[in-house]
Amino acid sequence: MMHKSHSFVGSSPEAAASDNPLAGWQAEGFRLSFIGVSEWSQRPIFRDISGVEPALVTAQRMVQLHQEAGEVGHAHLNVVQQANRIDITIGDKPTQNTVDPSLPGYKPFFSAGPFHETLQLFDDLTSKAAPLLKNALRVAYAITLLQPTPNARQSGRLLHRFLPKVPMDPEKDIDLIFQINRPHVREGGLLINRLGRWESVQITTVRVLASGGPMPVMPAASPITAAQIYVEANTDAENTVPLTNLPDLVQELRNAAVKLAEVGDV
Repeated sequence: MMHKSHSFVGSSPEAAASDNPLAGWQAEGFRLSFIGVSEWSQRPIFRDISGVEPALVTAQRMVQLHQEAGEVGHAHLNVVQQANRIDITIGDKPTQNTVDPSLPGYKPFFSAGPFHETLQLFDDLTSKAAPLLKNALRVAYAITLLQPTPNARQSGRLLHRFLPKVPMDPEKDIDLIFQINRPHVREGGLLINRLGRWESVQITTVRVLASGGPMPVMPAASPITAAQIYVEANTDAENTVPLTNLPDLVQELRNAAVKLAEVGDV
C-alpha cells in the first residue's frame, strides 16, 4: 500500500517542500491506534512492522500488556498491546537531553525529526501494521508537530496562518490555544472525527536547590517557546460494528490528518 501526502501529488519533492506550509516543522510524534480489536492474540510484532529487533520487550500476561520498543531509522518506535487495543507510536529517543544545555546533544524539545521525513517513516511502518489485524471497532491516527520560536508572539504568527477564521491579531494577541472537532460522515455512513488543536507553548526549566529549610526554586534558563499543532482523525467512538479492510481505512485517516495539519482549520 502506498501513502501519498496530497501536497506531493504531481510535484517534485523539492517543490512540495518549498510550497508546503509545514516545511521546517518538526514531528513531535505520530500515533496509530486500533481499539476494540478482536480475533487477535498478543504476540511480538515489532520486527514484522519495522524489520529490526526491538531493544526492549516487556510482557505482563496478568494485565494483558505487551510492549516492544527500539530505534527505527531516525526515530524511536513503541508498540504497545493491551486488552483489545494496539498503539503504534514514533517519537524522539526517551534519553534525549531536553533539560541541560551544558550537556552534549541538548535540544529544547523532543522531536522525532522533520515532518515530511518522519511521515514517510511512519507510512512505511503503518503499511505493514494495518494488514496484521482483521478488524477493530475504532481506529485513530494522530500527528503532533512543533516549531520552536524566538518568542510567544512569533508562535502566534506561525499558527495564525492555519486559523484564518479565528478572530485574533497575531501582532497583539498571545497565549493562543484553539481546539475544534469537525466530524463528517463519509459515503457508507461511517463518521470520521477531525480534531485539531493549535497552541503556543512556553516551557521554563527550573532548578531546585536542596537545603535544610524550604527549597528555593529559581529559573535555570530563559523560557523556551514554540508553536504546536495536534491533529487526529478517528472513527466514531460509538461504533459497534467491526471495521474491516483496515489498510484502506488507515490510509483515509492518515490523509485526513495530514490535510488538516497542512491546511489548518478552514
